[in-house]
Amino acid sequence: MRGIGEAALVRMWFGKFKGVELKDLSDDYLGWLMGLDDVREPLRSAIEAAWRRRIDVPRTIELSAGAAEVAEELVTAGYRALAKRLHPDHGGTVDAMTELNEAVAALRSWLREQTGAVIV
Repeated sequence: MRGIGEAALVRMWFGKFKGVELKDLSDDYLGWLMGLDDVREPLRSAIEAAWRRRIDVPRTIELSAGAAEVAEELVTAGYRALAKRLHPDHGGTVDAMTELNEAVAALRSWLREQTGAVIV
């Protein structure tokens, strides 16, 4: 069984990319290959491993203290602007406001995880 690293070294053995390693294929072409139903093993597993390798990019960022503060302000300002428009008392709906609250909570949680900042 091939590991993810070894799978990326598999070369295409057909088509216009014959001889090209999977790791060197464009995202579009690799995505197209993923959508094909008739790709057989071991190429199927190698394509899936190469795709996973591309999408499993670390999802962390580094922000300076100033940038983290600006990010906090953006979340708060965006929330307030959208709340004025989406709140039921201002012509919006309960569902829209609920979605906004869920989205801002997720953003604040993500920023807290990434920067250690506390956003109120």
